[in-house]
Amino acid sequence: MLKLKIVKTCADEEELKIKRQETQKVFNKSKADINKKMKKAMEIEAEDFEEQTTQYQKMEGIKNEEIILRVGREKEKNEFRKEASDLKNKRKKAEKKAERKEKEIGKLSTKHEKYENETRASALMTTISMIYISVCQHLLETFQTKRSGWKHLSKRYSDCRADT
Repeated sequence: MLKLKIVKTCADEEELKIKRQETQKVFNKSKADINKKMKKAMEIEAEDFEEQTTQYQKMEGIKNEEIILRVGREKEKNEFRKEASDLKNKRKKAEKKAERKEKEIGKLSTKHEKYENETRASALMTTISMIYISVCQHLLETFQTKRSGWKHLSKRYSDCRADT
């Protein structure tokens, strides 16, 4: 789920880059059109004061159009930057969350292994205890059937010491 979210965010970032490039192309075309208009307006030589005033007003209108275009482009850039920043933060947050989940899974795996090892050790200790109890019961039964009990045991112990 988290990896899918990260992949989607990366795809959104790529889509945003493409949008940025497209809007830059549109801006460049509009800027080129404005420059052509300005150049064309400057090529016309005004013969009298009225024509000159009209020409300056036309050039002023073209400059205002350029200013509006630049302001609009700066707004778009700021929006793209904010959106890119939001996507980047979203991706980083998802990556951190995925990292925490992986660490948590690792910890749980370690705890599970430790629990399994403790369970095995406990089972082994239980088996050893049962064997020990069985041996003790067998010894006790052996001593009781021979009716010699501890005397028999001490004699065997003495015999073993004498051999060494």
